Amino acid sequence: MKQKTANIFSLSLRLPVWICIAFIGCFNTACHKIEAGNIIINADITKNPVYKKLDKERDYPEVGYYAWPKTSDVSYFNDRFQKLTDTINARNYNCKSFVIDSVLKINIGISDGEEWSGFTINCRNHLFDVKPYFGTDNIVLGKPEPTFDVIEQSLALNKSNYSIGDSIYGKVKFKIIEKGADAKVTHIAEGYFRSKVTKAP
Repeated sequence: MKQKTANIFSLSLRLPVWICIAFIGCFNTACHKIEAGNIIINADITKNPVYKKLDKERDYPEVGYYAWPKTSDVSYFNDRFQKLTDTINARNYNCKSFVIDSVLKINIGISDGEEWSGFTINCRNHLFDVKPYFGTDNIVLGKPEPTFDVIEQSLALNKSNYSIGDSIYGKVKFKIIEKGADAKVTHIAEGYFRSKVTKAP
């Protein structure tokens, strides 16, 4: 059987998928079109010293998941429940990457089994978009979907296409404003990440 390959220069857009709680509970995320950015290819990104630092750390523990070494050095902030200046939990996010119908999805997030939050990077046709998400197992029907305004965003990856089993290295930076019916949330992230590309769960 031919192995699926995600070529980020010829991908079709799909909705973001949360890796640990697929199709379960309430998934509060944006389905509206989000402004896309150009992907930068930088093969030398794998040489960044940050990855040697991550070799000495473990991923943040999640339900049914505990990895070594650490996959993400991304600092991610949002003011949904805390101040943007709160750095205590900023690096407590893990990175996982998937090929879904030939689409590359990079998920940087965390889950405790009842709540999950983070962001998904969708790559296709020279472009990428970032979709922050927050969800709980408390289902709320009929809640309007938020919209997102991109203030700035950039993404660099170590190569242009990935197959299942490949290692992906990258750096992301963004500032996005989420506008919902009952709140406005600022999302800010910057840092390096890595993971093995796998099939979707």
